[in-house]
Amino acid sequence: MAGSTIDHLIALTTFLVAYLIFVSLFSQTIQTAILYQQHRQLAIKCSNILDTILLTPGIPPNWGETNLIPSSFGLQHPNFGGYTLSPFSVLRLSPLEENVYYNRTGEWYSNYSLGEGVYLLLPLSSSLNYSMVATLLGINGSYGFQLVISPLINVEAQAVDSNPLTIEVYVSGISDPISGANVTCYLYRIYKKGNYPAFIRLVGNATTGDDGRATIEFSGVNVSNEAYVAIIRASIGNFVSVGYIMKKTTTKEDIFPFIVNFEERKIMLAHSWDVHHFGPPEPEIFYNATFFFISESYTLSKVEIENSTGMLTYGVGKAYSIITIPTFDPGFLIITYRTRNRFGVTLMPWGISSLSVSVTFGELPTNAEWVATDIRLVIINGMPYQVKLALWSLEGYQVVE
Repeated sequence: MAGSTIDHLIALTTFLVAYLIFVSLFSQTIQTAILYQQHRQLAIKCSNILDTILLTPGIPPNWGETNLIPSSFGLQHPNFGGYTLSPFSVLRLSPLEENVYYNRTGEWYSNYSLGEGVYLLLPLSSSLNYSMVATLLGINGSYGFQLVISPLINVEAQAVDSNPLTIEVYVSGISDPISGANVTCYLYRIYKKGNYPAFIRLVGNATTGDDGRATIEFSGVNVSNEAYVAIIRASIGNFVSVGYIMKKTTTKEDIFPFIVNFEERKIMLAHSWDVHHFGPPEPEIFYNATFFFISESYTLSKVEIENSTGMLTYGVGKAYSIITIPTFDPGFLIITYRTRNRFGVTLMPWGISSLSVSVTFGELPTNAEWVATDIRLVIINGMPYQVKLALWSLEGYQVVE
């Protein structure tokens, strides 16, 4: 009798252990299935949000060319269909970089880090921040996201000799070099004309080899003691991209172009000392501002602007100048300047595609359990771009052991 009872107890214990193991495994299986479904739903949500951003222009459709905050968010070009983006709506997204304060206007400006001498400074009052866009997309508080818009074709350049000027260009895709690309280099040599700087334009051409590299030599051009800027265009079939290099003979002096009214296209040119107070400053800077309009094939056309020449000072009194860009067609400003016998140059893109600007907008998924990503290829003023959206839930979920 005792042996039978012990056998029953052992059998019951074994059954209970097996039952608990089964329940535990079944519970984990169910949780894994639920988690998979949540991940799948997140991936679908990511794809839908990305298409909403890229396939709608927002309301009003031309909000990217105004100072307005849109009531509905989208980056599609208002005059074109499909995956074609507005080169100006993208510029109004406030990037992750640190902001710049200018006491003359009492405003903070979004700061795109584009490299030395290349600036894009838009007032935060005219920019869309992360929480604004999340609210317009209907995901604020529920999802976090990051949007990265970057050129599909990259153009890098460096000067390998100054006498004669020799520029080496490297053209690549996302990971591989591109051979057979037609490369055109627009060289602007800066010199003094009266009190103001001026420039002479030279053009050179080459084709990339199997390694994606091309060399352009400007025979007889010695820039050892000269300032210059070179805009390099690479065309592959019907697509183009652009890079740039520059050289200054100034030391600490610079000109900052602040966009003070996006809708009216007004740009304030400021002496660098008035912005960051690095000293001792030079007493004055003479400048010459030129705007170049860019067609979809990246043909450059010079457009005259008012107040194209002037002098900048710092400190008390009027220490800035206002110029107006004449169009909302994409292009860029070349601002050449002189202080004493030294010369420099500032570039400002007008439209994301004009100088192949990349934009990273949103937060970093630092504590996300799982991140869904999706990618689209788009066209911005004839240039191919890749748009990547990363999306994650702010609620959090995981399998319980």
